Amino acid sequence: MKLIILYRPNSENSLAIENYCATLKKEIYGINIEILDIDSVDGADKAKIYGVISYPAFVVTRDDGQVQNIWEGESYPTKDELESYLVV
Repeated sequence: MKLIILYRPNSENSLAIENYCATLKKEIYGINIEILDIDSVDGADKAKIYGVISYPAFVVTRDDGQVQNIWEGESYPTKDELESYLVV
């Protein structure tokens, strides 16, 4: 499983997102996080692929890219929610 985070660096919530990611990496062993700037080509492509329209966005996918869950906007997923998808 993989967590893709789409956000805008240098925005009002960028520090909160970066701290959130650092905490997740410490608390969930072996978590695979891909952090993308929504304004980059890769970030915009991922947003389009997964139908993301609000940011920040948290997309949990299987290794084959199939979406398991998406959280958009200011409601960040909890550690427990993520672990239910990410920990095998």
